Amino acid sequence: MNDGKILILQRIVPHYREGFFRKFCERFPGARIIYGQPSSSESLGNLKNPNKKIFVPCGNLYLNTSGSIFISGILPKLFKYKPETVISVFNVGNLNIYLLFLLRPLLNFKIILWSFGYDPVRGFDPVNSFTDKIRLKLSQKADAVIFYWDKGKEALSEFSNKTDHYFTAPNTLDTDRLFELKKSFDHTGRDKIKSELGIKEKYHFIYTGRLLKDKEADLLIRAFSNIDKKRNDCRLTIIGDGPEKENLKKLSSEYGIKKYFFFK
Repeated sequence: MNDGKILILQRIVPHYREGFFRKFCERFPGARIIYGQPSSSESLGNLKNPNKKIFVPCGNLYLNTSGSIFISGILPKLFKYKPETVISVFNVGNLNIYLLFLLRPLLNFKIILWSFGYDPVRGFDPVNSFTDKIRLKLSQKADAVIFYWDKGKEALSEFSNKTDHYFTAPNTLDTDRLFELKKSFDHTGRDKIKSELGIKEKYHFIYTGRLLKDKEADLLIRAFSNIDKKRNDCRLTIIGDGPEKENLKKLSSEYGIKKYFFFK
């Protein structure tokens, strides 16, 4: 891959991806991230005020209410940027992938698919699942597949005729930014930060992440309620957003938890 010849196709660009894409484009200055708008049914949105030199908007057309099946207006972008390599978010409902395979011989670019590899909740079973069968077929035909974790690579490798184009790149945040924040917090001091946040309790239970059913933050709330009934020096803070937010707030109230806090 050389500078200016890489397109990264993303359905949307959430804020937590910005650091990675910024660093990627520093390494490959001409690379572009093509992205669309979220579906009407989801709470996760795009990065606010993206760098227009890096992020290029492209409309998504959603074909079902859940937003799992979609196609984007990527065709003009492919002809405009003439990429040598296209890196695409990989799920079977992303119809852009099938278009990429059709255009690969004509435009002569490499296809790299990037994802978990399979649904971690449901598992991977290409023998009995038509969706997994398609996923395996696409993985074999791609020039490379990058998995977020080793389990994804291992699961598909078990059913694959070739695996030398499978790679693992753990999904992560911008750690440089996190260390900058830690340095700033250390300078400010723990006591001052706790005072600014109004934290007086001795024990602090914290959840951070997307508020989805499969994250099971409700288990934390139920467990914390048992502690909250016996002690008054404990606090529960939930940091994140998602479709389960209101349900979790309601559950906290139903369990009579005295000290719980939600931060977006």
